[in-house]
Amino acid sequence: MGNRNYSIIRDHSVAPYNFVSLPNKCVFPYKTYKDLPGHDILNESYLNGYIEYEIVNETPLIVGSSERNQGKVITPFKNPQNKYVIPGNTIRGILRNNTAFLSLSSLEDFIENDRFYFRSFGKGKDRENYKNRLSIGAKVVNGESTSMPRKINGGYIYKDSRDKYVLVPSKKVGNNDLSYFVISEQYLRSIHPDVGEDYMYNSEILDLIRNKAKYKSQGYRPNQNKKQLLKNRNDEYKPYYVKISFEIKGVRTVSKIGKPGEYKNQGYLMSSEFIQGKLAHYVIPEPDFDSPDKIGISRDNGGFKFIDFYKNDLLRTKKQRDPGKIDKKKDKTYFFLPDKEGRNSGKPIFYYGKFNKDNNKFDKLYFGFSPYLRIPYDYSIKDLMPEGYKDKSGFSYVDALFGFTERGKEKRNYKGRLSFEDVVCASESPKLCGEYRLVAGEPHASSYPSYLKQDIISGKEPMKIKNYNDSDSQIRGIKEYLNRDNDTIDDTVANANENVNGKVSENVSVYIRPLSPKTVFKGKIYFNNLTREELGLISWALKVKGGAYETIGYGKPYGFGRVKVENINIKTEDIHKKYSSMTADYYRKENREVLIDEYKKSFKERFNIDIDLQAAVKDFIILKTLVVDKNHENEARYMKIKFYPDRSKSNEFNMLKPLPDPEKLRDILK
Repeated sequence: MGNRNYSIIRDHSVAPYNFVSLPNKCVFPYKTYKDLPGHDILNESYLNGYIEYEIVNETPLIVGSSERNQGKVITPFKNPQNKYVIPGNTIRGILRNNTAFLSLSSLEDFIENDRFYFRSFGKGKDRENYKNRLSIGAKVVNGESTSMPRKINGGYIYKDSRDKYVLVPSKKVGNNDLSYFVISEQYLRSIHPDVGEDYMYNSEILDLIRNKAKYKSQGYRPNQNKKQLLKNRNDEYKPYYVKISFEIKGVRTVSKIGKPGEYKNQGYLMSSEFIQGKLAHYVIPEPDFDSPDKIGISRDNGGFKFIDFYKNDLLRTKKQRDPGKIDKKKDKTYFFLPDKEGRNSGKPIFYYGKFNKDNNKFDKLYFGFSPYLRIPYDYSIKDLMPEGYKDKSGFSYVDALFGFTERGKEKRNYKGRLSFEDVVCASESPKLCGEYRLVAGEPHASSYPSYLKQDIISGKEPMKIKNYNDSDSQIRGIKEYLNRDNDTIDDTVANANENVNGKVSENVSVYIRPLSPKTVFKGKIYFNNLTREELGLISWALKVKGGAYETIGYGKPYGFGRVKVENINIKTEDIHKKYSSMTADYYRKENREVLIDEYKKSFKERFNIDIDLQAAVKDFIILKTLVVDKNHENEARYMKIKFYPDRSKSNEFNMLKPLPDPEKLRDILK
C-alpha cells in the first residue's frame, strides 16, 4: 500500500494543512455597544440588499451528515425539494473566518482552549521533561533499589462535594515508605489469586518463569523468547481495579493476594491500559483517612482546574464519548474520576501534588490511574495567543457583522446583520462519483512541532523545538486545509488508510460518496444596514482573489471539497426609489472591486494600517491560491508512523520537524 512517490521527511514536517498567523493586535471599529449599527435604521448611509454567487467544485464534494449512520455510506445533503444543497451555515462559517483574517478581528471565542497532556518514553524534549517532573529513577528502600517515578504516590480519591475532591495517601505497610507495590504479570499468574484480576497476555507467558531450562536447552535465550511471547496479547483484557487483601515479604515483595479480609493488609489490585511490552500490575494499600497529608482539591485553592483539565482530556482522547454521559460499553470508565459523593464511592489512584502555602494555591497537581501517568503541559492554547489577540476592548468587524451573545459585563447580545440561504445545486443532472473510505481521525493541536511557532536555527546549531511548557511559545494561528489537485486524491486516501500495521481500523473509518466535479450551486447572502466598507469587506471575504479557492465538507485533508466562488453579483436597495415609486425594481448593482477598494482605503484611514501588508492577510491569500499538484503531494500528506514496504524508516512524528509557514511552503512547491 501507499504511494511510492512519498519520501520520508528531512528538514521539515509535512501536513495537508497550514496556518494563517494571528495579528499581534486586533482592530475594533466599534468602541462601545451603542456604536454598533441598529437593525431598524432607515437612511441612505446604510445598505440593504443581497449577494448572489455560484459555487463550482473542482474536486469531489460532500457536505453530509456527521453521523456514520450505522456504517452506511454518507451522501450529500438534500433539501425538502430533493435537491443537493450546501447548508447556509457552512458558508457562514467560511465567511466569518475569512472576514476575521481580512479585518484583523479575533476568533478567540471560536477557539477551544485545550490544555494538553503528555507522557513520553521515547526520545526528545518531552522525554526529559517527563522524567524530571515525575523524578523517574532509582528509589532506595531499606537499602534496596528499584526504578519508579519517585514523586508519584499511591492513594485514593473521592468526591467530597460538587466542587471538591480529596486525595488520600495510602497506609504505610511494613518497614518501608512505599505507597504502592509493583508485581509482574508472570508472578500474578503464578499465584493466581482469583480476586477478579485480568491479564494482558495469554497464559503461555507463564513458561518464562516455569520452564526456563526448556528454552535454554532448545537454544533460545529467555529475553528473546519473552519478546516473542509478549506479542500474544489477550484481546479480552480491560483495565481494572479490585479490592483485595495481601501480605508482603521483605521490603517490596507482595507474597500473597486474596479476597478482602483474607490477609493482614487491605488495599487494591489494579492495572491500567495495555501497552505492548508492559507487564506491571499494582497493589495500593487502603487509604489512610486520618493522614495529615490529605489533599483537598477545590475551586477555592485553584486545584479544581486540574480536575477540569483531566475531564477534558478524557473527551479529547475519546476515553469518554460525551460530556456528562457514561456509556459503560463504549467508554473507558476505569479512567473516570468518582462521580458519586462520599468516601465509599472513591477509587485508588496515583498522584503528585505541590501546594504553595504562601498563596494557598496548587503549583502542580498530577493524577491518573497508572504511576506513569499523563501530565498537563504548563500552558493552554489561549495562554499562548498574543495578548492583543485576546483584547476585547471594543467590537470587531466579525462581532458587528455576524453577531454575538453575552459579551461584556452586561452580558449583551447582538444579532448579526447577515443571513445565508442554503446553496442549491443548479446542475441539471448532478452525479455522484465513486465510494471512498476515509480515516476519520486527524492530528490535533497537541502536535506542537506543527501547531506552535518554531525558531529554526540555521547552520550546524541544533534546532530548538518549543512545546506547551515553554513560556515564550506562541500558537501558529488558524488552521486552513491546503487546496489539492483532483489527481492527488486516490494517493492521499491510500496513505491515510495505513496505520502502523498497514491495515485500516473500521472504528475510525467513514465511507462517503461525493458529488462529481463541476457541479454548480447557486446561493444568496442577505445583508441589513451595512456600511459601504462593511459590504466591501464581505465582498472581499467571499473571494479574496482571482484563482482563490475554498475547501468545504468531508475529506478536506485528502483533497475533497475544493470549490471556487464565481459570478458574484451585489445588489443594494435604492431607498428613495423603493419608498417613493410604485416599481418593484428598486435594486441597483454595485461594483465589487470599487467596494473592496473603499474598504481598504477606509481601513487605512481609520486605523493607519495597510491591510494588504499584514502577515495574516498575506498568509491567507497564499493558502487560498496555492494548489498542490501531483508532483508535490509528498508535501501535503499526513506524516507516517511507518513506511511500507520499508518498515525500517523512522517514525516521522518522532523526528519533531517544524512545519514551514505559508510563504516557505509556496517556495517549496514552486
